[in-house]
Amino acid sequence: MVSPLPRFLSWLMLLLVAPGLAVGASTMDETVRYAWGSSIGWVDWRPSGEDGAVIGEFVCSGYLYAANVGWIHLGGGSPANGIYYGNETGGDFGVNRLDDGALRGLAWGANIGWVVFEEIGDPRIELEGGRLTGRVWAANVGWISMEDLEVITRRIEPGLDSENDGIPDAWKLLHGGSLAALPAGIDSSGNGLSNLESYLAGLDPFDPDAALRITGFSRQEEGLGGALPTTRLDVEFTVVPSRLYRLWTSSVPDAFDEWTASGIHGPGSGPTREVSIERAGHHERLFVRVEALRPLMPPMVEAD
Repeated sequence: MVSPLPRFLSWLMLLLVAPGLAVGASTMDETVRYAWGSSIGWVDWRPSGEDGAVIGEFVCSGYLYAANVGWIHLGGGSPANGIYYGNETGGDFGVNRLDDGALRGLAWGANIGWVVFEEIGDPRIELEGGRLTGRVWAANVGWISMEDLEVITRRIEPGLDSENDGIPDAWKLLHGGSLAALPAGIDSSGNGLSNLESYLAGLDPFDPDAALRITGFSRQEEGLGGALPTTRLDVEFTVVPSRLYRLWTSSVPDAFDEWTASGIHGPGSGPTREVSIERAGHHERLFVRVEALRPLMPPMVEAD
């Protein structure tokens, strides 16, 4: 059981997306890209760099291709409400990507009809590594599985940012109803985080209690008096399903190049996650920083 950590030691490192990634280019791996349908054979998630599947933060777009049935359309990338495909009309269909990586919605193949991404087959993207798992269903050809070999996306597109402020339009529309409702530099919740910081951390911008926070901390020294002493830290922190996390430790908090990363950690299944870190040597004091990461996003830089 970990003890509470003083609030001033709970730090938040946030990241911004770097510009320059080609819009519409397939996000799928150039080699690891094939699903399998027993009735239709191989289904290619990247038939070409321009026409292949694009996995977005909110919606998917682009095409799959199977030699026996032709093209399967994941959606046009522009849902009617600006957030998710409604899948109630033929003009607003497609596959949505939910916060936890689940893929839900409808794709369309002219030769096989609707391809359903639903709870039974549970198609989803693993936040760590981008592997697609599960199955999708088409009434005319049965199950199409991502499990027989592997299908991997190398990145997730953040989507349209018409105001060029680091926040996708879909996130503003989802939480605020309009682009003007959530200016990037404003703290709409009064919790000390700007709307941009709330987006980057995956938090509700109107919830005053939402925060990326270290909630518990314990320390144990091992090997004291021996040749290789080790300091172990058990750190508990708040999480959300849509983000990955990296912990940093330092004995000199003001020196950026003195921080040591612990690796990437998934969010787990609850509101908090506990991670153990080991640092070689004896340390009189150690500071801990939690970094929220948007999974599989394009190259990032540190925010001020």
